[in-house]
Amino acid sequence: MKIIFKRILFVILIMLPVNAALAGTPAGDAGYESESSDYDSEVESLFNVTGDEIVETAKKYIGTPYRYGSKGPKSFDCSGFTSYVYGSNNIKINSNSRSQFTEGLSVEKDDVKVGDLVFFGGSRSRGVGHVGIISSVNEDGSFKFIHASCSNGVTESDSNEPYYQRRYKGARRILADYSDIMAYSK
Repeated sequence: MKIIFKRILFVILIMLPVNAALAGTPAGDAGYESESSDYDSEVESLFNVTGDEIVETAKKYIGTPYRYGSKGPKSFDCSGFTSYVYGSNNIKINSNSRSQFTEGLSVEKDDVKVGDLVFFGGSRSRGVGHVGIISSVNEDGSFKFIHASCSNGVTESDSNEPYYQRRYKGARRILADYSDIMAYSK
């Protein structure tokens, strides 16, 4: 129930500027330019870009080398990779894994979807130190994710790998998802 309330609140807050954006301009008003056109297109992307599209973009960079602090496209660190992939789909997120861990909606491990961000503890700290993008979800709740790893560059890994099982911190949903709200309203 708590996550449904958060999603309803999220939709209400997002819909206010979307309704204004959808109102558009009169057909004869060709000289009108919106100062918030970048914001409007980003809001539209939150509702129109799918998790599959995020993953499709991410897969293009498999094999790209890792470099600490790099934000792409010739090399990436983990948070530079996720912010670049989302940014390539016109969705801006911070380029720091700890900051990304505060964005979007928190998602329970058994509710993750393709395109969600997944977070892990770093090897030197107890907090968030690594982030990736969920690329597939198995029936048992485990998942695969694409990330920029120090040793392999951009690669796909499995949540069942002991290294990642021990370090799992949480998941966040950046893309709008109405499925729970729609089911709740019926």
